Amino acid sequence: MSSVPTPLVSVVMVIRSVDRFLAEAIESVLSQSFRDFEFVILDYGSTDKSKEIVLSYSVTDSRVKLHEIPPCTYIEAKIAACALAQGRYIAVQDADDNSLPNRLLWEVELMEKNPALGVLGGAADWINANGKFLWTFQPPTSDAEIRAALPTSSPFVHSSVLMRKEAFTQVGGYRRVFPHAEDYDLFLRISEHFQCGNLKPVVVQYRIHPHQLSLRTRRQQTIAKLAAQAVASARSRTRPSTLLRRTPR
Repeated sequence: MSSVPTPLVSVVMVIRSVDRFLAEAIESVLSQSFRDFEFVILDYGSTDKSKEIVLSYSVTDSRVKLHEIPPCTYIEAKIAACALAQGRYIAVQDADDNSLPNRLLWEVELMEKNPALGVLGGAADWINANGKFLWTFQPPTSDAEIRAALPTSSPFVHSSVLMRKEAFTQVGGYRRVFPHAEDYDLFLRISEHFQCGNLKPVVVQYRIHPHQLSLRTRRQQTIAKLAAQAVASARSRTRPSTLLRRTPR
């Protein structure tokens, strides 16, 4: 009996009534030069054409796997989606952003060469609702620069991130107690055990539009961000000063 090979990467997306930009986001993943991935898309209560859009792609590309759960919070959906990931790496893809063609190729190549890396992102072009270029966000790239930035802000564009599943699992994944800053809290915890990096080239298009979740939840996000910083600071005071981050095997 033949078995289906486990993909190297699990691209994870959660959707809920996001049909405006969804097809473009899906196509940006399916057009990747790197091919060894599954595309886990989890719907948590869409009332528009989102599910139909995903199903139309799953018919022609077996990597697209639609899952459904009852309506819940965004963070609960992300936790559920990541639990379905089978790959060695988890790539985040938001439903209103686009990955550039070599994103996964460049990220996987660097992660494979550097076992100490737990999370890797990259630069992003900000675009508006119509896809017009606005500006380029260039994050810090080295582990030292990222570590210096983390206490005050997240130096990652979430839709650009590739995480080592081992790192994600070891630190406990996303946590419900930091809604809308769950990614920042996760990166803080990963950085305590693994190295971090960002690619200098642009790897994603990050879309700015009036309906995006981060704009609608700005106040909650700020409160959760401050809480994540406080908890990380408390952890740093209890860790032995001689604790070393993971080094390459």
